[in-house]
Amino acid sequence: MPRTDRPGALLAALRSKLPLPLQDVRLRMRAVYVVILALGVLFSVLVLAYSDQVLNASRRLVRTDLPALSQIAALKLEVVRQEAALYDYYATGDRERFRREYGAREQTILAQLRLLAQTPVGQARAAGLRASYARLDALTDELDGILAQTPVDWSSAHKGLLRVGGLVRDFNAELDVLADLVQAQVMESADLTESTVLRMGRLAILFSMGVFLIAVLVGYYIKAYFQESVERRRLAVFAERNPNPVMRLSLAGEIVYANPAAHELARRMGAETPRVLLPADLPARLRDLKDSPQRYEVWRYEREGRTIECGVHFLPDLASFHAYVADVTERRLAEEKLAYHAYHHPLTGLPNRRMFQEVVEQTLVAPERGGLRAGVFLLGLDRFKVVIDTLGHDVGDQLLKAVATRWKGVLGREAGRGATLYHFGGDLFAVLAPGLTGEQGPVMTAEKLLGALARPLYVAGREFFVSVSVGVAVFPVDGDDAITLLRKADAAMHRVKRHGGRGFQLYKPEMNALAEQWMALEGYLRHAIDYGELRLHYQPQIDLRTGRVTGLEALLRWAHPQRGLLAPGEFIALAEESGMIAQIGEWALREACTDARRWRERGLLNAPVAVNVSGRQFRADLPALVSSVLQDTRLAPEALEIEITESIAMQDVEGTVAMLDRLKAMGVRIAIDDFGTGFSSLAYLKRFPLDKLKLDQSFMRHLTTDETDAAIARTVATLGHALRLRVLAEGVETSEQRTRLLSLEYDEAQGALYGLPMAADEIEAWLGRGKRLALP
Repeated sequence: MPRTDRPGALLAALRSKLPLPLQDVRLRMRAVYVVILALGVLFSVLVLAYSDQVLNASRRLVRTDLPALSQIAALKLEVVRQEAALYDYYATGDRERFRREYGAREQTILAQLRLLAQTPVGQARAAGLRASYARLDALTDELDGILAQTPVDWSSAHKGLLRVGGLVRDFNAELDVLADLVQAQVMESADLTESTVLRMGRLAILFSMGVFLIAVLVGYYIKAYFQESVERRRLAVFAERNPNPVMRLSLAGEIVYANPAAHELARRMGAETPRVLLPADLPARLRDLKDSPQRYEVWRYEREGRTIECGVHFLPDLASFHAYVADVTERRLAEEKLAYHAYHHPLTGLPNRRMFQEVVEQTLVAPERGGLRAGVFLLGLDRFKVVIDTLGHDVGDQLLKAVATRWKGVLGREAGRGATLYHFGGDLFAVLAPGLTGEQGPVMTAEKLLGALARPLYVAGREFFVSVSVGVAVFPVDGDDAITLLRKADAAMHRVKRHGGRGFQLYKPEMNALAEQWMALEGYLRHAIDYGELRLHYQPQIDLRTGRVTGLEALLRWAHPQRGLLAPGEFIALAEESGMIAQIGEWALREACTDARRWRERGLLNAPVAVNVSGRQFRADLPALVSSVLQDTRLAPEALEIEITESIAMQDVEGTVAMLDRLKAMGVRIAIDDFGTGFSSLAYLKRFPLDKLKLDQSFMRHLTTDETDAAIARTVATLGHALRLRVLAEGVETSEQRTRLLSLEYDEAQGALYGLPMAADEIEAWLGRGKRLALP
C-alpha cells in the first residue's frame, strides 16, 4: 500500500477551509490584533495592581522593619558592653574608667531607645524598655556606691553584680520578643511579596501562551494559504540549487542526471565527470539494493584519497535510483581525532581511564591467557601539589610528561609482557601488566617503576627528585573486574602515602577497613583546630658533652575525642593529602613561637625552638609566613629553627636554595631532619645555608651492634663538621648509644634517654627546675 503523506493531507484539509477572498483574510487578521491588544491591556492593569502590593510591602520592610531590627541589635550590643564594663570595674576597681565608659554607653542606649520608640513596632514597648533600663541603671549606681566604699563590701558587690546580670538578661529577653514581632512582620511581607510575584508570573505565562497559540493559528492559516504555489516553485529549483551533490541513476548504474554541486565536487577531485563520486563496484551494490527488502542504504568508501558518503534510494515506480553524495573526509578526521581524545590524555598522549577499563575487561577474560596473572598498578606522585603551588601548572605539566617518558622507557625495556602505561589525570598514573608470572612478578614490576625515578628529572631548567607511591592489585586474587582492581590498588597506594610515600604496597584485605577508618579520621581532623584538639609537645635537645639544653623540638599531637592522643604518624599524611596541612602547620609554627617567647621572657630558655615544616608549607612562600609569625609573636629570629626533611629539600634543589637563603637572611636557623634516608648529593648539600644536620633515628637502633649503621653515622658526622654544621642524633635511648655517639664526635642528641616529648606546661616546669643532665 502506498504510504500516506500526513503533512500533505493536513495542509490540504486546512486549504479546503480557507476563504479565498483576500479581504476576508485581512478582516480576520484585524480581529486577531484587537483580541491581542485587549489581552495586553488587561494584563498590564493586573500587573500594575500587583506591583503596588509588592512596592508597599518593600517600603514597610526597608523603612520600618529593617531599621527596627538594626536598632534592637545595637541596643543588645550596647547593654552587653555596659555589663562587661561593670564586670571590668568589679575586677579592677578602676572607677574613673568605669564612669567614663558607662556614661558614654548610657547616652548611646538612651538614644537608641528613643529611635526605637519612633518605629511603629517599638512604640508599644518603648515605655517598658525604658523602665527596665531605668531599673538597671539604678542598680548599677547602687553597685558603684558599694565598690566606691573603703573597704569594699565584696559580698554585697557580688550580689549586686548578679542582680545586674539578671536585669540585663531580662532586658535582652524583652528585646528578643520585640525582634520576634518584627521578624514575624518581615515574614508576612515576604509571603505577600512571594505570592504576588507568583500570581504575576502565572499571568505572564497565560498571556504568553495565549499570544503564542493565536500566532500559531494565524501562521498556519497564512502558510496554508500560500503553501501550494511556494512549494511548487521550491521543488522546481531544489536539485539545481542544492549545495550537495544529487544524482539520478538508471537501473544499470548510468548517470541520468547530476546537479551542479556534483560536477563541482568532481572537478575538485581532479575528474571531469561525477562518475568519480560513485564506488567502483556500483553495479553490484545497486543489484543488491534492488533485491533487498529495504529501499535505502548509506555507503562510505574511499575515492581519490577522499572519504565519500553516499545515500542511495531505490524508487521502483520511477525505475531509477537517487544518490545523495557528501565528501565527509573532514568529518572522518574529526571523528578519529575525537575518538583518540576520548581514549587518551591530552597532556601526555597516554591512554586514559576509559581505555584502561575497556582493555581490562577485554584482556582479563581472554581465553588465551592460560591462567596468567595480571597486575594493576596505581601510581600517585608524592607531593606533586607542592610543584603546582610553587612553580605553576606549566612546570607541573612538563614534569608529568617527563615522568611519563621515563616510565614508558622502563616498561618498553623491562616491565614484562604487554605492560601498558595509562594516565588517569593530574599526578595519577596506572600500569596494566597482563602477563605476570610467579609471586614476585608484581613486586619486580613495582620496584622497576620506583627505580625509574631514582635519577633526577630535568624540567624547565630545574632538577627535580620525584618519588611515587605505588598500589598493586593482582588479578584474579584481588578481583576480576576493572572497578574492583582499581579500588583495591587505590587503597594500597594510599596506605603508602600515609606512611610517607616513596614505596609500593600489595593490596591486603584489611586495607578496606583501614580506608574507612581513614575517611572517618579526616572528618574529625577538619574540626581539630576549631575545637582546640591540637597540642604541641616538646622534646629537649642536649649537648652530649655538657649536658646543657641546646634546643627544643616542637612535636605535634592530636587529642582525638575518641582515640586519645595521636602521634603525627597517624594523621599528618592525611592532612597533607586533604590539603589541611598548611593550616595545621601555620598553627603549630605560631604556637611554638608563642611558647618560645614566653619561656625566653621568663628566663627559662636561651636556645632555639625547632619546628618541622611540611613540603606544602615550604613551597608556599614560607619566608613570608615565618616573618609574619615572628612579628606577631615578637620572637627573635635566631630563637626559631626551621626543620625540613631531606626529601623535601632535594625535590627542587634550585627552589630550595632560594627559599633557604631568604630564611637565613632573616636570621632563622635551619636544620635538615631525618638525614640519611634520602638521596642527597654533597654537591647540593653544600649549597644549602644550614646550621644543623639531624641523623635519622632509624640508625640508632643498631648503632652499637651493626657496623654498617655506625659507619653511616660516622660519615654523617664527618660530613656535617666538614660543612661547619652542628650534628645531632635522634632516637637516643641508651647510655651505650650516647657513648658511641661521643666517640663518633656528635655534638647533640635527642631521645628517650634525655626526655620524652612533654606538654608545654610539663616542659616549662622541667626548664624551671634548671634541668641539666649528669654526665658519666
